[in-house]
Amino acid sequence: MRWYWMVLAPALLLGPGVSAAAEDGTAGDAGAESKAEASVGDALPRPRPAIAAPGGRVPEQAAGVAMADGSPRLLFLNPEGRVVYRGRGADTVVDDDDEVEKPGGGYFQVHSRPEGLFLLWWQKLDDAGKHLYLRRVLEDEAEGTPVLGEPVKVNASNGVLPPPQLASDGTGRVAVVYHDERVARYRVFVTISRDGGETWPEQDVLLDRAEGRAPVAFEPFVTVSGERLVVTWRELVGGQQEEGTRFMVRVSDADWEEWSEPRELARFDQGFFTGDVLVDADGTPVILGYHQWERPGLYGFRSPDGGTTWEDIPPLPGTEELDEVSQTVAAVHDGVVHVLFTWRPEGRNEFNRPFGYRIGAGRLDAREGVWLGELERLDVGKDPDLTRSWNPALAVTPEGTLVAAWEDYREVRANIYLSRSVDGGESWSPAAAVEAAGDGPRRFPALHAEENAVTLFYEQFEGHREARRAFQMVPLGDDGWAVDALAAAAVGEGEATRERLMERVAEFWKLRVEGDHAAVYDYFDPAYRAIVNRQGYTSAQAQLQFLEQEVVGGDVHGRFGATVTQVKIAVPETIVEGEAFEMEPREDHVPQEWVWIDGDWHVVFGGGGRGGRSLLKY
Repeated sequence: MRWYWMVLAPALLLGPGVSAAAEDGTAGDAGAESKAEASVGDALPRPRPAIAAPGGRVPEQAAGVAMADGSPRLLFLNPEGRVVYRGRGADTVVDDDDEVEKPGGGYFQVHSRPEGLFLLWWQKLDDAGKHLYLRRVLEDEAEGTPVLGEPVKVNASNGVLPPPQLASDGTGRVAVVYHDERVARYRVFVTISRDGGETWPEQDVLLDRAEGRAPVAFEPFVTVSGERLVVTWRELVGGQQEEGTRFMVRVSDADWEEWSEPRELARFDQGFFTGDVLVDADGTPVILGYHQWERPGLYGFRSPDGGTTWEDIPPLPGTEELDEVSQTVAAVHDGVVHVLFTWRPEGRNEFNRPFGYRIGAGRLDAREGVWLGELERLDVGKDPDLTRSWNPALAVTPEGTLVAAWEDYREVRANIYLSRSVDGGESWSPAAAVEAAGDGPRRFPALHAEENAVTLFYEQFEGHREARRAFQMVPLGDDGWAVDALAAAAVGEGEATRERLMERVAEFWKLRVEGDHAAVYDYFDPAYRAIVNRQGYTSAQAQLQFLEQEVVGGDVHGRFGATVTQVKIAVPETIVEGEAFEMEPREDHVPQEWVWIDGDWHVVFGGGGRGGRSLLKY
């Protein structure tokens, strides 16, 4: 028998004014995990919540972080909407000059470079378009007020889109690349300062030669290789997605004044090659990325002569059949490019869901263009292996110690896990949590290596609504690791047994038959309760009449449970989304997912394998 009342479930369970598609603070993940790219707009980079601040609380919209001289340097938005720099001395508002015409900003970046410390942010102004601003930190001592250079508008026109990319060569030359919508759709530009970022040219340089009535080129990356600049980007062939896409590169001369002709490295009938990694390995520029549809695996391109000629890099062994590779990040040491990425195998888990994303590692000899070994998974030790891992970060010390961090959902709530390699990536330590599971998710790790010390930053959220967050800083020691700072993940109070699960599911359905919806509310997962309050839930249940129930099956896999209940349900005539609906009493088998969280079993809203969409992401 068909489960007719599922037509009603999203509207009735979520309550008035709440969409089942809503995601409290993690909506970007759903888009990032989707293979579909319906338009160029969908393919453009989305804002990523920022990582910042030394332990404790900072304002809600903190943003950029870097380490300089052993201390964190931060750029964030304060409650009044002003952009603030926090370093060794007093907090300093950086957008208070007349040059910056409107308070507020976004896409904050802090760059610690040989030329100095750069503060870079994007600003959308009411009447003057969208711009990038940069300020240099000239002096910053404890107990004092930092001395900053004047704010400078970096871009030449008024349509720049974030995020920008910055590169410098240590001699005072600083380049920023970005895509811009000053003309129809998107084009790629570069602008170059030759005095350490103090001044910028009035006119930037258009790099792409995209074709069509409405050309489209976007998402540039930049690196310095030897004395040259290397810039890559993606574009539509003929300005139309129907004609295909291509991945492009262009290289400057040693003076950063003349540019080679744009070179096509790859072309596809649909979808984009996402070259997230563009790095220089001792004069060899390396590009690593993936294409979700036409060419599986993690692969790329390298130039053994600094950008003049280019060669293909074959897929990393172990990824040749994977069409779900994403989120590549890299670090370079002694001619080897170390890369982390997310991937997932084909198939479905015990809950009839696609397998969760996993953290993979690989290492490439840039000089020879060969992989050293094969795909290695880092987020190991999950029992059972049902949950995803996400948002990898990677750092390497000058001595070659590698530290990896990522979001891990094995405890249902996101936690930060780490692994370390002291042998150049040949082997990795077992995954370990930065601390025991807490009341709110920990997300968005970032790692910064300075000399031989590695520092971890991440966001600690309060509850599953992710409305308030603290930005944490964890020094990992002079060798990139501090085992004493890492706590073993705790299951929580009580034991996640099948007996307790069956007790909870029986209580849940008994209360529904009795009509005690206020009590039923407490059995739902915390992400659902963060979106829908008790009153909204109980008022929405009046249209559902649960007449009989019998729990007929249940199983437990670690923190995760699955149950099936035979239910007789009726719906009196009611209005759902503007239409009359009525259902006579009928029986059906209702599958449910349960998770062990906060010391007991809770039912997952939207789970059960019937196409529902869970608000709790794990």
